[in-house]
Amino acid sequence: MRFEGKTMDCSLLDCGVAELRLDLKSDSVNKFNRETLTELGEVLGLLKGAPEVRGLLVTSAKDCFVVGADVTIFHPYCVEMWSGFLFPPRDPSVPPANGAKGRDPAAATQQGRGARVPL
Repeated sequence: MRFEGKTMDCSLLDCGVAELRLDLKSDSVNKFNRETLTELGEVLGLLKGAPEVRGLLVTSAKDCFVVGADVTIFHPYCVEMWSGFLFPPRDPSVPPANGAKGRDPAAATQQGRGARVPL
């Protein structure tokens, strides 16, 4: 198993542990950006399909591990990840609370308008 990208490399060590080495080649420091997250998804997909991998070691080719992130890229991931938890699918047999008239709060959040969660 081997991955070589623009932001990270991953290879299998002799002991069955995969080493994921962060190395944003276009910069002097590592940071989480869209390209890093895309490649991380690719690597995790490869690792998931590799039964010989017994563990994962995350390292850095730079002096600093990671110095920052473009936080604006996390919003779509957070909405997707948390919307099912914060806004579980509504039971159609139960009327909406607080006069919501059947609006989907997760969809409102994705459109940037926010949503209120009844307690």
